[in-house]
Amino acid sequence: MKNQQYRAAIIPFQSLGDILVYSVLAQNLSNIGMFVDLYSSQFLALAAWFPDFQIKPFDTQEPPTEKNLQTYDLIIADPGVAQDKLKISIECNPELLQRTIWNSSTRMSNLDYQHTTTAPCLEPLLSKTSINASIPLIDKSLGNLSLVEFAQYYCKHYLHIAKPTDRPTISPPPQNVFKKENHRVLIFPTTNRQAKDYTTRGFLAIAKGLRARGLHPEIIVSPNEKTALGKIFSPNGYSVKSFKTLEELARHIYESGAVLSNDSGGGHFASLLNIPCVIIHKKYNDFEWRPGWKKPLIARPKVRLKLLGKRIWKPFISHAEIINHIVSSTS
Repeated sequence: MKNQQYRAAIIPFQSLGDILVYSVLAQNLSNIGMFVDLYSSQFLALAAWFPDFQIKPFDTQEPPTEKNLQTYDLIIADPGVAQDKLKISIECNPELLQRTIWNSSTRMSNLDYQHTTTAPCLEPLLSKTSINASIPLIDKSLGNLSLVEFAQYYCKHYLHIAKPTDRPTISPPPQNVFKKENHRVLIFPTTNRQAKDYTTRGFLAIAKGLRARGLHPEIIVSPNEKTALGKIFSPNGYSVKSFKTLEELARHIYESGAVLSNDSGGGHFASLLNIPCVIIHKKYNDFEWRPGWKKPLIARPKVRLKLLGKRIWKPFISHAEIINHIVSSTS
């Protein structure tokens, strides 16, 4: 039963991976009895999927005002989420600052000061009168954990929640059937950072290998990429799809058999939905941003070379490893 006396706001950096990781914080605060608002405009369409907390719209140019923030007993925010506007609103109000936890999803906190939160809700909910309020989410001294594991650790050791969960409660629409199209493999060939993308030619070769093994690859792109990438994949007989909302994409992932992706939100969402996934990544190890729910295969280069100041890794990704893993995951 919720304690209506206490409300919390979670304001993550507005990328899909960050929002999903911060949903772990939202779920744990909900579990101890708080009403929680998670701020994310792209998640609004998924509000019904997350029954234990509310999704609120977020505009990076016009973040919640000081008046809005004063309605919360506890605020957890990434200090880089809205440039300086959000920080200024909070830092100029000492009372509001004492209810705020700055929490960065990067390795190094970008804060230029340290402070302690003494929000009145801490003692009745967490049996603490104060907590360190400027700790980054990632603590590399803990080892090579995923961001989800770091978030769970943060909830236990810094928010002092006794038995934190590592995942939000999620409720897909009942009309959608889990892995209904088990032989469908969704391929996400792009991200918002081209430097970490595997090659289009490589994804095409993997798609051909999957099709030769009896699977049905589909190429998933953003609407503004559909025309350009359609010219590459469609002539080879592959369906190229984009979705207007994140909710439509989530339904499609939920009914698919597997996901192949760069380091992108599609892989994170597949992992949360318990869909097998393969993530192609350039690093040998130390990859905390890997999906942290259903364990993925991380397809790494066998070697990396440095030439003219650039890392050469893409030729050393094993297509056979990826294809065999997906085939076994969907059999």
